[in-house]
Amino acid sequence: MEYYRHGRTLVPMGGVFDDADSAIQFAAEFETGVRTEQVKSLQFTVNEDGYLNIFIGEEPFFLTYPALKDVCRMLKLPASFINKFPPSGLMLENLNQNPYKKEDAHTIKLITWKWEENQVIAGFLPMEVPHIPIGEYLTTLKDEGVFNRDDAKLDSIVVNGEEVVLYFLLPEEMAQEGFSFNAGYSLHYCPAQTNDTVIYPFYHMAVTTQTGELFDFDFESAKKLHIAKRKKKDFEQVTMELSTQYAGEDLGVDFENNLKRGITARRLSSLKFALLKTLKSRATSIYSYNGIKVETGAIVEEVVPEFKQFVQSHREQLKTKENYETNSMAVDFYLPLFYNRIFTFRSSSENPYFFVRYRRSIGKMFDKILEETGDIIL
Repeated sequence: MEYYRHGRTLVPMGGVFDDADSAIQFAAEFETGVRTEQVKSLQFTVNEDGYLNIFIGEEPFFLTYPALKDVCRMLKLPASFINKFPPSGLMLENLNQNPYKKEDAHTIKLITWKWEENQVIAGFLPMEVPHIPIGEYLTTLKDEGVFNRDDAKLDSIVVNGEEVVLYFLLPEEMAQEGFSFNAGYSLHYCPAQTNDTVIYPFYHMAVTTQTGELFDFDFESAKKLHIAKRKKKDFEQVTMELSTQYAGEDLGVDFENNLKRGITARRLSSLKFALLKTLKSRATSIYSYNGIKVETGAIVEEVVPEFKQFVQSHREQLKTKENYETNSMAVDFYLPLFYNRIFTFRSSSENPYFFVRYRRSIGKMFDKILEETGDIIL
């Protein structure tokens, strides 16, 4: 596992895999186990390079940024501030002398990973919350034949510092006039944080333009099909049952909505300026996470050029008209081309965080567009 620096912490780079064996081998290279400590016993320090460490015995442990967020949640501190801004002395005082820490005798789990020769804390879990290591989780699914099914084929496995996401697609293609799609599902499991395990609908869609040009893209619906609650006693059991037994049996509940998405992607040729501003904002936010930031102007220029073109062409109107008037002005816009630009911008597709964020954001954008443009009668 490679890491990059974010403030005083590390961010795991993760990986995107086409098969389970590669993902299992990857996990074996960095997962090292679980430690247990009392909250009040945690001692924070800063090393000579400015990294935040927790000493366990005589050994320093680095922290990932998600792990720092866990700690700060327990100690009622703002993680983004602690990670960057206070001088080391003030930051350590906020952590080591924190009254929530000094009075907390609860024992917690420290999920540990490896960075070169160093130990890294990837997250903190309450003792009663189960932890299934990534390698063990994927190996169990492999042994149960999950990755060899004919009715739900593995599309990809994403491992990052926050979650493991498995994407599956059903083999049947649904063809309509001007577009087609394969339905499937995504399964989100967090090994080191207290998030729930959730299954969402997932789709691969292809749209043909009036001129015969083909655009295809993947996206995840925001509809939660099944949930294993992390704080419930049966979390581990339900997570493994969903992970090994579910194969898309109830995807029909989102079928009608997806037909509407396809029709919209095929037919939409313009939208209101207000909606374009919303899509621009959501598109630019995809590229900023865990210390990674891309200059907004560069994104807009390549991903949403319609915005800049519209502003330049209607500069005087935008100055003189009321907001509600300018927000209602129509902008020429083709949705599949927009989605394609998001995916290809600066070859971000191989980044595991972007991979998940892109697919999730496309689904949310679809829902926003349907909400704003009105329902479609099928």
